[in-house]
Amino acid sequence: MTRRQWMWLWIWLLIFFIIFCVWNKLQTLSTDIKTPEQSITTPAVIAPQVAQTVANNKVEKEDINFKVIKDDQIIKISGLFTSKENLDTLKNEYLKFTDTIEEGVIVIDENAQNPEIIELMKNLSGDFSKFKSGYLEYAEGTLTIDGIVEDASIRQSMGDKASSVGELFVDNKIMIDNPKIEVAVEKPVSEPSKEEIQAKLNNLLKVKKVEFVYGKAVLTPSGKKTINEVHAVLNEYKDINIEVGGHTDSRGSQAINKALSQSRATTIKNYLVSKGVDSKRLKAVGYGENKPLVKNNSAKNRQINRRVEFKILGE
Repeated sequence: MTRRQWMWLWIWLLIFFIIFCVWNKLQTLSTDIKTPEQSITTPAVIAPQVAQTVANNKVEKEDINFKVIKDDQIIKISGLFTSKENLDTLKNEYLKFTDTIEEGVIVIDENAQNPEIIELMKNLSGDFSKFKSGYLEYAEGTLTIDGIVEDASIRQSMGDKASSVGELFVDNKIMIDNPKIEVAVEKPVSEPSKEEIQAKLNNLLKVKKVEFVYGKAVLTPSGKKTINEVHAVLNEYKDINIEVGGHTDSRGSQAINKALSQSRATTIKNYLVSKGVDSKRLKAVGYGENKPLVKNNSAKNRQINRRVEFKILGE
């Protein structure tokens, strides 16, 4: 064969080899391609109101959390429950007091913790049914009670029931609408001791907090309502003098915390003076973070340490 013929032979062999390699590669790829049936994922079907969460493989367990809202005669429930039976138990309890219960977003997780909170909610249902409007909300160990009632005894009853449950922190924001004005009648009884008056002030602050605008020495409307009740005590017992003590948690610098607590205590003093209390009966002291009731190691504890105290002074 001539040199030219050899060259053409090698070219054809090379072309044949390339075609063979391409064909072989296509055969390999075809075995890896999934059929249409294999690649189809069946979409999850979620009910309009109830989302079923399968949590068997979860490492962390969430606390139950939920909200019950009352608006006129309508109750609305939403949140995370351990089972539909738990949800139905709560609904059936509130159906005793209303004909209409609406469901918001409901999540069922059998691994959720603290199902015993449902029992407390059942116990509170009778008092809650007397609300004009309001809500109960449980989240992260805190039960918030907020709403409007006509009778102060309802607020006291709910606060007592909730406070009796273990580590539960209760944030009681119930307001009294058109409270009854009682006419003081002179009775031949001895005047209460300073210890009894101090207990009256302490009990008032157990169910209501003195609230300020965040980071400021400005009372919120709810805070003013609480101070109005303190003012009523001072008006009733005009021979006592009071120290208004402001306290903060440990966040921020000590100097800023002390200054903020002093400003807040002074704000309360000035508010009481504007209501007619003699300024000589009041002493405003800011303690900052120096007198915590509990360790400042959690949001719950820091909320407890942020407070105002009213202390009856000696002679």
